[in-house]
Amino acid sequence: MGRKSDKLYITVTEWINEYGGKRGEIEKSLQPLNFTCCSISLSPFETPVCTNEGAVYDLVNVMLFLKKHKVDPVSGQVIQSSDLIKMNWFKNEEGKYHCPVTYKEFTENSFIVLIKTSGNVFLMEAIEQLNIKRKNWFDLVSGESFTRKDLITIQNPQDLSKRIASEFYCHKNQLLAKKSQPAITQTNSNKKIFQEYEQQEEEKKKQQELEKQQKEQYKQQKEQERKQKQSEKEEKRKLKQEQREEKRKQRQEQREEKRKQRQEQGRDSSSSDSESESESSEAKSSDDEEIKQQKSIRKQIRIKREEHRITKKQQKEEKKKQQEIEKHQHKLEKEEKRKQKQLEKEEKRKHKQEQKEEKRKQRQEQGSLKNNKNNKKNKDKNKKRLT
Repeated sequence: MGRKSDKLYITVTEWINEYGGKRGEIEKSLQPLNFTCCSISLSPFETPVCTNEGAVYDLVNVMLFLKKHKVDPVSGQVIQSSDLIKMNWFKNEEGKYHCPVTYKEFTENSFIVLIKTSGNVFLMEAIEQLNIKRKNWFDLVSGESFTRKDLITIQNPQDLSKRIASEFYCHKNQLLAKKSQPAITQTNSNKKIFQEYEQQEEEKKKQQELEKQQKEQYKQQKEQERKQKQSEKEEKRKLKQEQREEKRKQRQEQREEKRKQRQEQGRDSSSSDSESESESSEAKSSDDEEIKQQKSIRKQIRIKREEHRITKKQQKEEKKKQQEIEKHQHKLEKEEKRKQKQLEKEEKRKHKQEQKEEKRKQRQEQGSLKNNKNNKKNKDKNKKRLT
């Protein structure tokens, strides 16, 4: 039954929007504003400007509105003229607005985005494929850097609620005059407004240039510091190498001197060998005796160390045995305590059961006595009735 489905019935929304009465008025009231129109005059803009929320205005209309009301015409929030962003739209040979990267024309179904730092307007497809996915955070036309927060949506075809003119703050509260709908052109009387806006833009550009210069100076300072550090490291390394070479040369000289001294001593010793043989034999005998005494002393020391080690082992084993015995006794004591607790619990439980049984028997006896009394009373009553 429905035009867009194969259902055999019509839904409520289909009846209201497609078959119900006064459909034209509903569509007109909810028709979104075109992206090339000013949100105040509802006509094509000449010098486009936008806010951080994506509302598009003509420069003259916005400046006049802000001087009177000092409020955003769409949202109703307080803003200033410095919060406005100049928009850079690109046209093709036919004079229609298009994306400067993909060269696709902007339509009512295209997702349009503006970069805050440069003011250039693109399709969201180009930015997703060439900037976001590749993490290339530079403008595709001007080369200025930006972040994800700098992307401002001008038109989202899936959410056109922000482009409905009847819900704008200026139209809802009727803050505009009836004859102010057509676009305002630049005249001699409006030159001051344009001059103020241009001055503000020039100040912004100067501030940006100053920031760039400061950043460049900071980078140059860092590079100079890095170069200084590298030069200092190289100087230290060279000094260390020189010191090492000097030490190496000194060692070589000392070795050569020692070698020469040994050679001279060898020549002198050849003449005095005969004299020193007798002395050496006596020295050897005395040395042998000293060596034997040292060996005997070392043996005694080893024996004492072994005895001390054995005693330590025995002491450790005795301690382990004592600990095991204490643990076993502790376990036995725990088991005895546990058994005693169990016996006490059982005795208490039996005592309670006996008390309960005694109480139950007493109750039974009392109940039987009451029954007997009642039976006697009933018999007496029956006898009286019979008499």
